[in-house]
Amino acid sequence: MALNHDGKLRMIDAKGIVLMDNLEAAHFDEVIGEAVEPFSYMKFPYYKPMGYPAGSYRVGPLARLNIASHTGTPLADAELKEFKKLADGPVLGSFHYHHARLIRNPPWHRSH
Repeated sequence: MALNHDGKLRMIDAKGIVLMDNLEAAHFDEVIGEAVEPFSYMKFPYYKPMGYPAGSYRVGPLARLNIASHTGTPLADAELKEFKKLADGPVLGSFHYHHARLIRNPPWHRSH
């Protein structure tokens, strides 16, 4: 799940099928639940229509790139196009978070 360019929520499944789109943040609690586990103090968010744990999801740079069609700069857009070739559908491997971070927040864009 990630925020789209309008600041609304979008979620896709592991095959890239859109589960929800353009959800206003005010309605977040209607579709997102939180589960608890005895082994952790953390809460585990999930997509209510799929239940827990099937509806567990990821957020962050990898999720944002998986729902993105463009990034806003020509160089990053070219990198996004190459990134999308890594899988037939969403890129799911956790290792690719590093690659996604470089596309979303390239070192040459950081202020010192």
